[in-house]
Amino acid sequence: MAETATMDESQAYLAAPEWSSRAAIIANVAAHIVAAGPMLLYRLIVPAIMERYQVSSVEVGYLFSLGAVCTGVCAILVGIFASKMNFRRVCSLAMAIHVVGALICLFAPSFAVFVLGRAISACSDGVLICAANAALARSSKPTRNWTYCAVAVGLFGAIGNAIVGRMLPIYGMDSVFVVVAILGIVVLPSQMFIPNLRPPQSYK
Repeated sequence: MAETATMDESQAYLAAPEWSSRAAIIANVAAHIVAAGPMLLYRLIVPAIMERYQVSSVEVGYLFSLGAVCTGVCAILVGIFASKMNFRRVCSLAMAIHVVGALICLFAPSFAVFVLGRAISACSDGVLICAANAALARSSKPTRNWTYCAVAVGLFGAIGNAIVGRMLPIYGMDSVFVVVAILGIVVLPSQMFIPNLRPPQSYK
């Protein structure tokens, strides 16, 4: 009897309408685009970073390595504490921090400040990607939703590379961070639609 009740509880959790709503799917896709999309664009501004801050390619390589480490560590932490998180609040906060990091990079007077801004953005990227993935994993149709996210990020990367490639010679590398910051601000309200259902105790 108890096993039947547990099964019904888990099935009800997985089939919750909130997970399959279009707004929730769009919010998750938007989180993936904001977190993963810009990573595909930053490689285009490596020469501009070297010229502005008078640093070597090795130092820029360390910058991107630091970003990867920050993203990975934060993603692991989210994975560890996912069952106790308020996904809606976490994603909204991470999105806001992402914008702050982009603005720091935009106005950075030195390479050290630029590295700080990139580290902040990278940490928020790790949180966003992992939290959005955890939300999708608990959805009623995770494979379909992950497919949407992968296609959206791929399209953003392809279109973004073409647009940024044309913008860089005219507006410089600042245009990349302006676009990233504006995108984060526009997408931020959508994170209020991130589902915040918690799995039943038996499902954790």
